[in-house]
Amino acid sequence: AEVHRSQGPPRRNDLSCTDDTEINSTVSREHAHILYSKKTGEYRLYNDRWYRQVKQEPGNCGLWIIRDGLSQEVHRNARGAKLMPGDEIQLGRAIVKFQLR
Repeated sequence: AEVHRSQGPPRRNDLSCTDDTEINSTVSREHAHILYSKKTGEYRLYNDRWYRQVKQEPGNCGLWIIRDGLSQEVHRNARGAKLMPGDEIQLGRAIVKFQLR
């Protein structure tokens, strides 16, 4: 799916929440992106949300990595957060599992 903006080029989303549900409504069209670095061999998750949260807790439209039962918030910065196979990515109240093929 492509996200069209009033400024700048459109953005292509490889994962989109197409059903209009209570959980999907907590995921922004520009919530996050994942980049692979050939140099380091790492996948990194970046927070693309530009607005400030009122309450900092899982399930409040934030971005989290859940690894081994522990959650870590992914803040908006230039470094992102390293992803490991089996990590769960929580986007708002939706959760997707990160796997390598």
